[in-house]
Amino acid sequence: MTLITPLSMPSGAKDQVFEIQRVDYLAPEARGRIGGVTAGFPLWKMTCTLGTLTVAQSDQWRAFVSAQRGAQRLFMAFDIGRKMPRNYQAGFPSGFSGQASGWSQSIDGNNFAILTLTGLPAGLSLVTGDYVQFSWGTFQRALVRLVESATVDGTGKLSATIEPAVPALVPPSALASLAQPCCLMKLTSDTKLGPVGRRGAIESGTIDAIQDLRP
Repeated sequence: MTLITPLSMPSGAKDQVFEIQRVDYLAPEARGRIGGVTAGFPLWKMTCTLGTLTVAQSDQWRAFVSAQRGAQRLFMAFDIGRKMPRNYQAGFPSGFSGQASGWSQSIDGNNFAILTLTGLPAGLSLVTGDYVQFSWGTFQRALVRLVESATVDGTGKLSATIEPAVPALVPPSALASLAQPCCLMKLTSDTKLGPVGRRGAIESGTIDAIQDLRP
C-alpha cells in the first residue's frame, strides 16, 4: 500500500496554537507617526502540544512525523477547534456540502479584505473565527478566517471581512469551501516528540509547522 500525500495530521493533540504569522516592521516617521510594513505574505503557523495519548494515537503521531522527513514533505493542517463552522459542528442544513458556487474579493477604504461568497443557503450564519478554504490544482490550498460575523442573504450571498486576504496566487477558478478547511504546511525544526513511557506511548511532544503556499 502506498501512502497518499499530502497526509492529514492525526488527531489527539492536547492543545494547539493556530494563528497568522507576520513579519512586520515599524516604520517611524520624522514627525512622530508610526507606520508598519509587512515583509512577504502572512502565513498560518501551527504549534500542537501532545499530552497523554493512547498507544494507537502515539503510533499515528510517530509515523506521521517520520513520514514528513523534517520539512521535506507537505501535509494538510487545520484548526482542531474549527473543523466546521462554529454553528454547524454537526453538519450543514438541508444537505449543503459547504462549497460556494462562486467567490470574489475586494479591498475596502480601510484596506481590509472583504470576501464575498455566492450560492450559499439563505440564512446560513457564520461567525468570527470560521474559516474558508480555497482549493485548486492537484492539492493546492489557501486558508482565510472571518474577523466578523455575517449571515447569508436571500440571494445566497454573504460578505465578510477576512484575515489574511486571499493570496494573489489563488486562481479565480479555485473552489471556496466552509467544510473541513485546511492548508498545506511543513514541519519546522522545533518539532520534537517526547519519550515513550511505560504504557508504550509517547507522553509529550511539540508539533510545529508553517504554511507552504504553492501556485
